Amino acid sequence: MSSENFDIYAFIGKRIREERQAQDRTLEDVASAAGTDRSFLQQIETNKRKPSIIKVYHIATALGLTLDQLFKGCRKPAMADPDEVFARKVSSLVREAGPEKRDLALRVLKNIVKAD
Repeated sequence: MSSENFDIYAFIGKRIREERQAQDRTLEDVASAAGTDRSFLQQIETNKRKPSIIKVYHIATALGLTLDQLFKGCRKPAMADPDEVFARKVSSLVREAGPEKRDLALRVLKNIVKAD
């Protein structure tokens, strides 16, 4: 899972829905127990709203879960390799330049690498 593709809010919504359905509970029941309304909870489950951490805590508590349990299966997104990030930045800059500037950039980079 790359950091560009990971949506924590989509993950939270999916987990809330999974837990609510596993407990055979309605949106109204969980929303009421969490101190919110059915519409807001449904929007969280469908990734149309981005809840605050305190709201997520209240929903987890209403489901009888800790935050750790709610976030079960959530892994920290993989951090990009610094060399790959640098290469993408250089590539992006070079793509915007004309052929003469590309050649110049390549010569400069070669000289920098040789200097080490």
